[in-house]
Amino acid sequence: MASLQEHRDWELRKHGRTLGESIPAVVGCCRGAGAAILSGGPACAGPPFYPMSESAPRRSTSEMIVAYFKDFGVLRETRAEYWGIQLVNFLDCTAYFALLTIAAVFLSDDLGLSDRAAGYTITVFTSATSLMLLFSGMTTDWLGIRRSLYITLTCQLLLRLAMVWVGLTPSLPHRGLLAGVIFLLMAPFMAEEASSPGATKAV
Repeated sequence: MASLQEHRDWELRKHGRTLGESIPAVVGCCRGAGAAILSGGPACAGPPFYPMSESAPRRSTSEMIVAYFKDFGVLRETRAEYWGIQLVNFLDCTAYFALLTIAAVFLSDDLGLSDRAAGYTITVFTSATSLMLLFSGMTTDWLGIRRSLYITLTCQLLLRLAMVWVGLTPSLPHRGLLAGVIFLLMAPFMAEEASSPGATKAV
């Protein structure tokens, strides 16, 4: 029993001495790290410390512009389907913004609506399109990109054919009202198409 007690005392003295020797070493390392941080030198055995005042070399405006346009080089790696989708988007946006300015004239002169009613129709259409943008992303996530794209393009085609039919049928009663309804039905699909830049993943 005595030898066991002596062994325990020896272990306690050994570990206590080791701990007592290690604490000053840790404190000294921390002090050295603090001094290194203030002086900008290395802290203990770690990586060198660089003050915040030493920033990366600044580039000129021309260099930043050149680097910006160089990043577009990744487009050379895209597939032909990507450019097909972008062509559809370009033509659709061009038709939307170009024809929107004369849509009110079409409703009033060709379909018989008053100027005020035609203006209200275009206002409701553009407002509904903007409002539907808040929900189009959620709808795309729910349906999936491929299905959402097919549904959007199909409905857009049908509604635009219906608008052409209304415009080319003078004997049709209430043509202005029908055109307004068609415009309103177009709004969610216009928003869905505008908010689907990731539609290229569907092809």
